[in-house]
Amino acid sequence: MALSAMTSEDHCSMECMSVQDTHIRGGVPPTGTWLCCMFCGWLRSNKSVHQASISLAMLLVMALLVGSPVIFLITSAPDDKTGCLQQDVDEGCGVGSSSYETCNTVACETTSQKLLLAMNPTIEPCRDFYQYACDHYDVAKIHNEYFDPAHLSLTTLHKFIDNQLKDLLFESKNSDVFKKLGEFFESCVNSNDENNMQQMYKILDELGGYLPPNNAPSVDLTHLMRRILRIYSSPLFDVYLDRSLLDPNDTLSIYVDLPKRFVTSRQFMDTHEYPDSVSDFQYSELFERKKRNNEQSRAYLHIKGRLEELKLILMEKILDSFLPTTLTAAQRKDEKTQILSFASTLSKVIPRDKETFHKLRSDITDYTYDTASLQQIFDHINWDSLFTDLFHVTPNNATVFVMSPTYLVNLNLMLSRFDPRQIHNGILLVYATDILYVLANSTAYTKDKASYCTKITGMVLGEPVNALYASQFKQEFLRHQTSKVNKLFQSLKSSLISRISDMTWLDNATRVFILTKLTHLNIQVTNLDTSQQYITRLLESLQVQEHNFLGNVISRFKLTRKFNETNHLSVRWSYPFLLNAFYEVTLNTIVIPLALIVQPYLRSDIPRYVAYATMGLILSHEMVHSLDLTGLRFDQNGFQNDSSYSAQSRLRLDARLECYAKQYAQVFIKHVDFKRTRVRIQFDWNATKSENMADASGLQIAYNTWRLSHQGFPDPPLPSLSLTPNQLFFVLSAQMYCTKMSPEDYIMAVETDYHTTAPER
Repeated sequence: MALSAMTSEDHCSMECMSVQDTHIRGGVPPTGTWLCCMFCGWLRSNKSVHQASISLAMLLVMALLVGSPVIFLITSAPDDKTGCLQQDVDEGCGVGSSSYETCNTVACETTSQKLLLAMNPTIEPCRDFYQYACDHYDVAKIHNEYFDPAHLSLTTLHKFIDNQLKDLLFESKNSDVFKKLGEFFESCVNSNDENNMQQMYKILDELGGYLPPNNAPSVDLTHLMRRILRIYSSPLFDVYLDRSLLDPNDTLSIYVDLPKRFVTSRQFMDTHEYPDSVSDFQYSELFERKKRNNEQSRAYLHIKGRLEELKLILMEKILDSFLPTTLTAAQRKDEKTQILSFASTLSKVIPRDKETFHKLRSDITDYTYDTASLQQIFDHINWDSLFTDLFHVTPNNATVFVMSPTYLVNLNLMLSRFDPRQIHNGILLVYATDILYVLANSTAYTKDKASYCTKITGMVLGEPVNALYASQFKQEFLRHQTSKVNKLFQSLKSSLISRISDMTWLDNATRVFILTKLTHLNIQVTNLDTSQQYITRLLESLQVQEHNFLGNVISRFKLTRKFNETNHLSVRWSYPFLLNAFYEVTLNTIVIPLALIVQPYLRSDIPRYVAYATMGLILSHEMVHSLDLTGLRFDQNGFQNDSSYSAQSRLRLDARLECYAKQYAQVFIKHVDFKRTRVRIQFDWNATKSENMADASGLQIAYNTWRLSHQGFPDPPLPSLSLTPNQLFFVLSAQMYCTKMSPEDYIMAVETDYHTTAPER
């Protein structure tokens, strides 16, 4: 959504002007040159910049905003003699030094060193700004000499927080308040994989166990799903209660969603190698690979095929102990073929994240069912019986939101190809592989068991771990930081409201709707309560057996999967280990994790552009999501309201979005080396355009708001860097996305993720 980046004078033919169509003569850009090339010319003509081997960081516009429908923040052309923009004159552009003093606080020096640690000033920024800003980024370096995050990157921050939580969990056993939490964590660290595996097979037996080909009891799939769902998500689907999408103030609604897994595909592939020897089982028979015309798709299929084979090898290993020893060799082979065929077919039916991301863009009624209509599209389950048993109430054709109806239809057809006994055995195998094995055999996924246990403890005991993380800070400090975030949010929101008010292409009704929604937009910081009473309540029901980690996890799952409890429905918790801010449409609220607000972005002894380029960028990104193609479907109270904006405004917006996607396609061309082949990456800009708009427009909002606060009270530059505050703003925002990606990671991300990859962001 680029509402914040549009003016009444915009024309798509002007907006889609390519970088290649603009030329710089004699190193000095002509008046009116497009913004990216203005800055390239300014950079090349500025001797002070060359002498210091630094870049004008606003070249991030080339990386992020080249496709933007309108660059509205900076409209002045550079001076013909100096190559400077007017707003940079006061910051020393063209004279080689700043017109005011450098910030020399310890915090400024630390921030400067963090920037320098990732930058590579030898790289031409006009050619590759991401490499200029992030080429020396070291994903392994988490701490600096001050024992805070070594980089500004969210990747580093995530790893830094994981380490903090690990240390806190080790210490928590000695705490009176968090003693149970520490005992749970210790039961994981000291767990024995062999004992856990025995527990895993015991759980499978309790769920019905292996059903033999002869004399098998009748299969009740509804009963099996009910028993699994009381522990965790089933391999076929997940069921839960949440606020209604039709009426957020109404009672709870039932949701049927895609199945959950503990380990991502890339994590699985990174931690599993082909064994030295395998059985003569032919895995290639279980899946066929469709032919693709481009190198990227073929590379993706190669990676996906390898993942499938690795997973099938693991499944065969589990089957060796799951199948009874009384079976003959021929029977074992036949049973393996049937069960593995089911598992492989099921994996093909489950859609990718990118395919499900836009599910709320269509009418909510497309996902609204009652039990009768749900029974029609998926008849392998008795939904009335399932919901009655899970929720302890009779559904009476209650509203059910099916988040992926197409998947359920395809799943129904797929299950029709297998007999009930095969389905039962296949479900238990997939459940064991995707859920139980991850918990039972930690050494199969990481050599750092303590880090593994930190993640599992956070997933299973999210609220107590959040309270543990918050407990290391004084309440006064947390309240102070929350107040700062709120002030930053209000300034960004005011800037966006002002911009929306001036847009002449919006009709009055649409403008009023948008302004009303923005006025009511709120932020919610993770719960800051660290009182002993609150923590005791969280942990009072936790029972820990010292030598039964898997049993501890299953017991906790059963306790938290009580479907008749509301559990703080008015708040969306965002735990620190997730480090993910998000916009919640049914609350019209941006949720901010605690870990973000306690970082040194908001210090008073560093320039304001640090806060706006980091936390401000995160907030403004989520603000734009409130007005994107999904957000606009909901009003200020979280109700779906498709009549809130006119057809004319929607058509104008769609035209700009399409223009935006085309520009991204023209500019971002990338190749990666994969298996001795140069693979050209083909981005799906239509799938990522909402995130791209949030990135680009969010950056503009953050920058514009900082510039307004900068007027009259200019921010000083940082030491050891010959960069102006304008430049520093964009280097800071770029380094938020510094990371290291292997070719496999890059290809998988492009094919599966609805976000653009980090270098392009």
